[in-house]
Amino acid sequence: MEENKEKNTRYILILVALLLLTALSIYLFFTKKELDENSIGGNSEQAEEVLDQTEEGTSVGSEILMSIISPEGESFEKGQARMWEAQLDGIEADKSFKATCHWQFYFNENNEETLYEEMENSSIVEKEDPTLCGFTSTFIESRGKLRVKLTAEIRNGYGEILEMLSTERNYTVL
Repeated sequence: MEENKEKNTRYILILVALLLLTALSIYLFFTKKELDENSIGGNSEQAEEVLDQTEEGTSVGSEILMSIISPEGESFEKGQARMWEAQLDGIEADKSFKATCHWQFYFNENNEETLYEEMENSSIVEKEDPTLCGFTSTFIESRGKLRVKLTAEIRNGYGEILEMLSTERNYTVL
């Protein structure tokens, strides 16, 4: 009799375990199905939103112009701390973009232009704040005619180059 009780207890435990596994499997099946429907396109609003973001990320604007806006004026003193900064005009997209900037500073020495310094930096640019690639430095320690050239790559969130822009500006260093 004792043996029959043990066998019945084992059968009941196995049956309960099987019922729990079946219930868990059914729960996971329906949960996974619901997740798959939402991620594959069951939610058309999300799909449209992703398409809109992709389309917006392909253009900064139709006529983008870049200019060096700082330092202001046409001259400054050597060794003086200066803010170097550019600005984009004509941004139409309401998104932010990454800008990678390559600055080149040329001095005209003895009627021959020579590369004085190069620098690379990056920043984020957007319609609300069109300034880019700003930095402050005192590295100009020579006097003379200075030509500053800036080349910027504007990229979308996927890292694709949307615009390659270049500008320059001349200064006199006193």
